[in-house]
Amino acid sequence: MPVDLASPASRQRLLLERGLVRAAVTSAGTDVAGWPEDVQTIIVEAMVTGPGDAAAAPHSLPAGPQDPHALAYVLLTSGSTGEARMSWWPMTACSTT
Repeated sequence: MPVDLASPASRQRLLLERGLVRAAVTSAGTDVAGWPEDVQTIIVEAMVTGPGDAAAAPHSLPAGPQDPHALAYVLLTSGSTGEARMSWWPMTACSTT
């Protein structure tokens, strides 16, 4: 789920909480002080970039889902109300856009 880091910290926190985010991939130096404490941050620069880097990297990506109807993307939009609402997209919908 994308979170605009230019938005206020309170908005970022709201989106992360409503989106039930448990892990976030972000860049080194990102200010996460206002984020919920239970959100694990994974620094993209520290992720596995190739087979030889696997032992040195603290995080690696899990295998993707095999079910084409599995959740692939979550988008929060405020529409005309200003309240964040979730839109869930399965793998099949993302593969056709």
